[in-house]
Amino acid sequence: MSCAEVLYTAEQHLGVGGGPDKPFVAVKVTVDEEGNASFDAFQVSKQCLEMCSNGALQDSTDEKFCSVNETFTAIVEGKGVEIIDNNFFLVVVAINHFTADYSCSFPKLNRVGSSQSREALMQTLTDKSGLPTFADRIADLELLLFLCEFLDINQEIPAICTSVANRAIPIDEGYQLIIESISGMS
Repeated sequence: MSCAEVLYTAEQHLGVGGGPDKPFVAVKVTVDEEGNASFDAFQVSKQCLEMCSNGALQDSTDEKFCSVNETFTAIVEGKGVEIIDNNFFLVVVAINHFTADYSCSFPKLNRVGSSQSREALMQTLTDKSGLPTFADRIADLELLLFLCEFLDINQEIPAICTSVANRAIPIDEGYQLIIESISGMS
């Protein structure tokens, strides 16, 4: 991470994140030449937060280092220094990968060549391979966000999401009919 990113992360942690004792993670997302995304999660150390809150750290001409304000003295390995390597302030956070037991066929909104439509909704609802219940077939964030365009976000969407999140609560038959109607099934 660059000096500006380290300082920005510290500022956000102290301000929006609720202070140094609250968990706050910055995620750096990059894309390689083949279009594959890579995710790295970081936290800044408590020492970095303390130095930032006191105004001891500032931007540097070399983005790999943070400058120490001239009114402060920073000791690294027993010596006073004017710049500190950014890696000194970073704490790597492990990212646990999640694999779902099922795969929904509803298109992702941010994919090139992929579009969300009523036809795609119908295809997802009629594809019962491995997804036996209606709640299973609509248990997809992209699909639920697509339904927000047609349903009341304050009443209908929360009720549907409650049933999706807790399968012990059945989806009201009326909601199922409305969703099927949106897809053009009925």
